[in-house]
Amino acid sequence: MYAITGTRKSKCPFKQKGRPKKDAKGWWLKVMCGIHNHEAAKTLVGHAYVGQLTIDEKSLVENMAKNAVAPRNMLLSLKDQNPDNLTTINQVFSFCQSIRRTARGSLTEMQHLMKLLTRDKYVHWQSLQEDSEVLRDIFLIHPDAIQLFNTFPIVIVIDSTYKPNKYKILLLEMVGITLTGMSFYIAFAYLIFELTYDFIWVLSKMKGLILKMENCPQVIVTDKDNALVNAVVVVFPTS
Repeated sequence: MYAITGTRKSKCPFKQKGRPKKDAKGWWLKVMCGIHNHEAAKTLVGHAYVGQLTIDEKSLVENMAKNAVAPRNMLLSLKDQNPDNLTTINQVFSFCQSIRRTARGSLTEMQHLMKLLTRDKYVHWQSLQEDSEVLRDIFLIHPDAIQLFNTFPIVIVIDSTYKPNKYKILLLEMVGITLTGMSFYIAFAYLIFELTYDFIWVLSKMKGLILKMENCPQVIVTDKDNALVNAVVVVFPTS
């Protein structure tokens, strides 16, 4: 068995091979190229090996991930527990991704999303592309948001967030405002296209959640997206 290593990302020509001794008391090392293109590092900060998470640190990060702690706060907690910790934010991100992959198992990302929506009792709909089983749009809303929406339906702010994910799919956010001026998320929708048809589909689903038709939104705030404005006129003509 040979272990081949090299310096990371600096195109350093240094290279060596190693193998364990037959008596298991050490290693044989052979330097294939002893030339470096840089000076020796004064500290090990930034080296992936020294920033690896220990078993206890992995357990801590995993627990924080389950409680939706932001990665930057995970890193701060690791540094607080161990001032000599050399873990980087990228290593925390990578470990969080591995946690999600493990939780997903053999399911695809879309299958896992549907599983989580069902588990957390989200109200959700999805539309398919014509004459196919390819997913086109997804609308989702939490039961608590439905209650808030029916309690404070007067003003709704609707806006799009572009490229929020690796698929570059549009995320449409619908936000409500309480009588005290506080905002709350009503619903979300992932859309393939920004067409009037797509916006009508989303707004119709949201309108179907209104318990009393007299509670239709009085004011809808948008960013002058013509397709969205046209959809509002169709679904909420009195707003």
